[in-house]
Amino acid sequence: MALINCSECSKGISSEAGSCPHCGAPVKKPAATGAKPLSTRIATGIFGLMVLGLFGFIWNFLSGSKQDDGKPDAQTPPTQVQRLKPEQIVRFPKSRFACLTQAEYEEATLHAVRKEATKFNAMFEKFHCFELAANMDFKILRIDSHADYDMIEIVPATSSKTDGAFTEWDYPK
Repeated sequence: MALINCSECSKGISSEAGSCPHCGAPVKKPAATGAKPLSTRIATGIFGLMVLGLFGFIWNFLSGSKQDDGKPDAQTPPTQVQRLKPEQIVRFPKSRFACLTQAEYEEATLHAVRKEATKFNAMFEKFHCFELAANMDFKILRIDSHADYDMIEIVPATSSKTDGAFTEWDYPK
């Protein structure tokens, strides 16, 4: 029970009273504010988790963190560097990102190098770029060779598609 002021005579009355005992004016009950529906709360929670996951991926990518499990990196080639070839199956030991076009990949990489998280994040929100699963096999469709890396177009190893996504394969210096 709370003490409120009457809307007519401004005298103190009980919030549970039906009318003011001083002037007889009806007591206006404040509108009850209800909780949001369960479906809205669940949708908000799921969206929040997705946003946190995306920021976690971006943070991990921009910070360049590496996990050392004591095993040699599967991407490390033997003493003599063996260049990649079309139709070769490759596996990335750690997750990385790829983009639908080479230009988009280069743009996203530039945003990452400059630590422009908002612009990098936008590339993923528009579905131009996405994360590749670690330890999944990919088939190389095309290769654009550079001195210390190859820009490769890949598809899942079992796919028969002729258009893939672009990412880099780094060679040790």
